[in-house]
Amino acid sequence: MWKDIFLDTVNEDFQTTVATPIDLSNHSSLPDDIPSTARVWGSNDGQQNRDIFESIDKGDYVFLYGVDKGRYVAGGIIQATCKTDLFAEDYWGEKSANRKLIYIISDLQQVDISVSEVNDVLGYEDIYHPHGLQRVADERQKRDAISKFGLEKPS
Repeated sequence: MWKDIFLDTVNEDFQTTVATPIDLSNHSSLPDDIPSTARVWGSNDGQQNRDIFESIDKGDYVFLYGVDKGRYVAGGIIQATCKTDLFAEDYWGEKSANRKLIYIISDLQQVDISVSEVNDVLGYEDIYHPHGLQRVADERQKRDAISKFGLEKPS
């Protein structure tokens, strides 16, 4: 079972660096545990996000909410993390200049799941939707989400 499940929001840049893996082989400044080709996403560097980001471990699960779609669009395993502005500069542009809390996603599953369905499983209010990075804290909610949405770890 996953140690933790995180929720995060994605925008149109999802297509650029998550839906399609990017070549990182020319970025020698990245940590060694980041593969040469990867699916990359990140959160804005603010104190609340930073505290949550620092609790992420390799092997945790992230469930991505598409703000432009109003639905959860993907999920996967967090393979590595780092803090860098490289992706904002090279891939996402000025509007994402503060998106520096970076994680690498493996085993990506693209999904199309309504907010209400996720909220029901996680015990959140019907009108709730993520506003940035957050951790699902309740163990029962994590187990229920894993079972309901088929998030079992691959062998």
